[in-house]
Amino acid sequence: MSGDVQQPAPPPVATAERIDSLDILRGFALLGMILVHFHMHSTEPGGVEDLLRTAIWRLAETKSYATFALLFGAGFALQLQRAEARGGPFVLVYLRRLAVLAVFGFAAHALLGFNVLLGYAIWGVPLLLIHRWSTKVLIVTAVLSSASLAMYMLMFETLMNMTHGLGGADAAWEATLEYSKRVNSNLEAAVAQPDFAVLLNARLHHMAWFYTRPFFFVPGTNLTLFIVGLLGVRHGIFARPLAHKRVIVAMMGFGVAAWFVANWFDGFPHFGLFRDEWLAFTYV
Repeated sequence: MSGDVQQPAPPPVATAERIDSLDILRGFALLGMILVHFHMHSTEPGGVEDLLRTAIWRLAETKSYATFALLFGAGFALQLQRAEARGGPFVLVYLRRLAVLAVFGFAAHALLGFNVLLGYAIWGVPLLLIHRWSTKVLIVTAVLSSASLAMYMLMFETLMNMTHGLGGADAAWEATLEYSKRVNSNLEAAVAQPDFAVLLNARLHHMAWFYTRPFFFVPGTNLTLFIVGLLGVRHGIFARPLAHKRVIVAMMGFGVAAWFVANWFDGFPHFGLFRDEWLAFTYV
C-alpha cells in the first residue's frame, strides 16, 4: 500500500452552512438602501447637501438595487441546491414564494411607493426554465438581457418609422412622452398633498400605467443580475472567493469601466451593456 494519503476534494458549494460572503453582502446592500432612503428625503438645496446627494446617487443608489438583485439570483441557486440535496420538492415551493413576494411587492408599491419586489417576482420565474443551461449560454443570455431594453427601443423606433413615417413616428413618440409626464406629475402632486386616500388612488393609477408599458416585459438588468448571482453560486465564487481571484478582479475592472462610461460618455453607443449599476460588481 502506498504511504500517501489522498485528501478528499472539497464540495463545490456548501449546502447546509451559511455562506459568510452572502450575509456580508446583504448587510452591505441594506446599508446602501438606508443611505438612498435618506438621500431621497433630503431636500435642502446647495452646499454639502447637494454634494452628499450627488455622491449617493453616483456611488450607491442603483448599485444597492443591483446588489439585491444579484443576491436574489444567488438565493435561488442555493434554494435549488439544498432542495436537490434533500430530495425534496422545489418548483411549487419556489413559485409559492414568488407569489407571496408578488403580493408584498404590490402592497409595497401601492402603500409605500417602492416598485422593486413585483419585478423580482415576475423575472424570478424564468430562472426555473434556464437554471440548467450551460454557463456559456447563461452568459450570452445575461448579455442579451442587459441589452434588451436598447434593442426593444431600436425595434420600436424602426417599426414606428415604417408604419407612420419619420414625422408621424416623432409625433407618436412625443405623445407617449407627454402622457408619461402627465401620469408622473399627477403622482408627484398626490405625494405632496396630505390625504392618503388621494395618494393611494394616484399610485394605483400610476401602477396601472407602469405595469402595462410594453418594455416592462423586457427582462433588462434584473434577469442579468439574477443570472450573475446564480453563476456565482454554481462556480463557488461566493463560497470560495480566494479560489476565483481572476474572475473577481475582472468583474471589478468591468464594473468601474462600465460606471465610468455610463456617467461620462452619454453619446457612447454601448446598447445598455455599460451601465451605472454595474459598479455593484466592483463593490461585491
